[in-house]
Parts: sequence; C-alpha cells; structure tokens
Amino acid sequence: MQLLEKPYLADTTKLKPPSVRARIAAATRSLHEELHEHPVLGRLMSTDLGEEEYTNILLCHLAFYETAERLRKQLQISTELSLAPELTWLNDDLQGDKDVCPYEGLSLENRSQAIGMLYVLFGSRFGARVIHKNIKIALPTRRHKFFGNALVHDRWSFLLSIIETVSTQKQEYYDVIYGAETTFSAFGAAMLPADAVVNT
Repeated sequence: MQLLEKPYLADTTKLKPPSVRARIAAATRSLHEELHEHPVLGRLMSTDLGEEEYTNILLCHLAFYETAERLRKQLQISTELSLAPELTWLNDDLQGDKDVCPYEGLSLENRSQAIGMLYVLFGSRFGARVIHKNIKIALPTRRHKFFGNALVHDRWSFLLSIIETVSTQKQEYYDVIYGAETTFSAFGAAMLPADAVVNT
C-alpha cells in the first residue's frame, strides 16, 4: 500500500519579520485608537460642525504644528521632513485669524524621538483625507487646505526609509516609539482648549 505524503508544512523560519513601521504601529495602537474617540477631533466628522468651532480646532492644530516644526529644527531632522507645508495650509485656512500661543506640552530629547513625532504627524494625513470629505459638506464655503491636501508621498516615503533602518535591538527603536507615544498623547491634550472654547 502506497503511503500518503505528509501535508506541506510551511517553513516558518523563512517568514519575513514585521517591518519596523508595523512594530511601531502595534506598540502605539491603543493611543492611536484613543484619538478616534477624542471629543474635539470627533467633531470634525460631524455634519453640524460650526464655523467658530472649526476655527478653534485649526488654531489648536497650528499651535501644535508650530511646536513640532520647532522641535524638528532643534533636533536637526532633515528639511525634507519639514512641516512647512502643513503650516502654510493652516495659515491659509485661518485667513489671518492667528491668535494662538505655541503649545508647550510636547517635549522631545533626541532625533529618534523626533522621528517618532513625525511618524504620527505624517501618518495622520491619511485620516485627514477622510475628515476633509465631511468638512466640505458641513462648511462648504470655508477653506480646508490642511485637511484637503493629501499626504505628500515623497516625505512619507522618505520618513519610512529612515524608520526601516532603525535597529529594534537598540535604544533608538524605543526612542522612536517614545516619540510617537508622546506625540499621540500631547496631540490629544493640545486639542482640548478648542473643546473648552466651543462649550463656553
């Protein structure tokens, strides 16, 4: 009697390990998902989003991005990863309404942490495209370049190329994660002043 061949068994030693980006995403997933329930950011997906409410949210974004860009410069991250386009879009959307103080709740100590910060901010451009669809309906006469401009792929690709060179066995990897976690938390806190203004 002919013996049946053993079923094919995958050689798990040849499976490709997860990318550094995937590892960072997994490590920060809970903080990322918390922002989906944020009381202010959630308003951006509401069809009754108001003019003043939208302005206040933009002002909070501007304060945060100004601080982030200052940190990028201080920690000597490449100009190819500048947040200048986002600042230009925010200022254009606000049309001169720039009564904003720099956000002081974001503090980073080294380049790897700054890379984690940029991972969060550039990654958020994917969600911005979804938000933009609602803003066009809720506030059709307002400018919305910040949310309307899709991710600039050359900056995102350049950032990922840096991230994938990070060794998961070294401190720099944990610094990137720390920078991302800190940015997620600080961003959520930075949006709360808008909620206070809207609800007064």
